Amino acid sequence: MWLTFSVIENTDKKEDLLFDFLREPQALPITADITRRLLLQTGKIATDDPRLKQEQWLSKDNSEEYIDRWSDLVMMQLLEADLVDSVHASHIYFAFYRASKEKAEKVFSRWLSEESGLEKIAKLIGRCGSDSTNGPYAEISEESLSELLNYKTLRELADNELKNSANNLSTYLQAVYRSILTGEKYYLNDASKGEKF
Repeated sequence: MWLTFSVIENTDKKEDLLFDFLREPQALPITADITRRLLLQTGKIATDDPRLKQEQWLSKDNSEEYIDRWSDLVMMQLLEADLVDSVHASHIYFAFYRASKEKAEKVFSRWLSEESGLEKIAKLIGRCGSDSTNGPYAEISEESLSELLNYKTLRELADNELKNSANNLSTYLQAVYRSILTGEKYYLNDASKGEKF
């Protein structure tokens, strides 16, 4: 990320470089970081960092076009390709829903009506962070998702899976489903409950 940002900051052809990245779906983890930075630069994500408030890689109109095109690409890759199975899915998601809540809502709405939709949602939102105690974890709250989907339906689906299929679920899915039910932290590598610090 730092290398990419350094290249962007030092080129005279920022617009060409940034929009060229959008031609490659494989670059989505990098373009997620770029999109987040553009969201900061345009004030759509709040920051106290004065440097980020002043930094402008693109004009306001071009920034908005970039963010819109990027979120379209993410939506397409989630609905029509296999982005949800990528190790980078959660990283991309956290920029995606900030870029377009409407498009994130469309993805979740479609998935909630599919047989494997709950698992897809879990893969996308599951990795919320990582700590030195036990590695990556899920910590999912109703507040964080209620704008994007029907959380009551999500909770019912997660509860049903844990009651009826717990023995067949990966520890990752067990952790995410438990977090959906409780709003608490669960570690993805063993589904153990995390402590509040």
